[in-house]
Amino acid sequence: MKYWSYAWLLLCSCIFAQSDGQAYPSWFLNPPQANYIIGYSHNYTVPSASRDSSLLDAMAIYHLTNGGQIQANTIMFKGRVADSLGLGLKDELEQLELMFVKEASIQDMYIAQYEYQVVPDSTGERDGTETSGQRISAVGKQPIRLGKLFESWSSAEIEALKELSRQKGAKVRSIHKEDGSGQQVLIEMRSQTRLYNARIERRWVEGNVVHVEVSDIIWK
Repeated sequence: MKYWSYAWLLLCSCIFAQSDGQAYPSWFLNPPQANYIIGYSHNYTVPSASRDSSLLDAMAIYHLTNGGQIQANTIMFKGRVADSLGLGLKDELEQLELMFVKEASIQDMYIAQYEYQVVPDSTGERDGTETSGQRISAVGKQPIRLGKLFESWSSAEIEALKELSRQKGAKVRSIHKEDGSGQQVLIEMRSQTRLYNARIERRWVEGNVVHVEVSDIIWK
């Protein structure tokens, strides 16, 4: 019993050391904003598989946050919540070159930082709109589950983008329905927005929950 107690304390200490953010590299928690992007992956047994997967993730995130679309729907009925999410990329994507910079492996998660260069295909105009010079931000969070750190961070990032979409423009409607038990109300919140220059501002851990803050510019 003494050995089992020691093992349990050791496991708990590892989890809490993970939770305080000290095990994460600074470039992951506070990513540089100029021409750098981070890709996620499962920490596979073959290192090259992890890096290849993170490279694809970094490319997808870049194209999503630079011209991609997010459609988020939330339905609330009888205390239950149902979510749906749709992601879309531009029809014509910029030519993107990614150069590996550094990497880290934390539990089941592999992360890599890439420096990117884009071959511009336009003058930077966005469908005749102009920037207001302001940025709005949103935060997504997910609990840390043992052995599923990768899912926690990647899900928190998606939740942050969903919340950003709602802040940029959400429509809410309610539907009233009479049944045998009385009047029931269904609430639907729908948002669809394009991301123009979204970026990850910071990541952090509080208790046993990971947080991701994202921001995007506002176009007139």
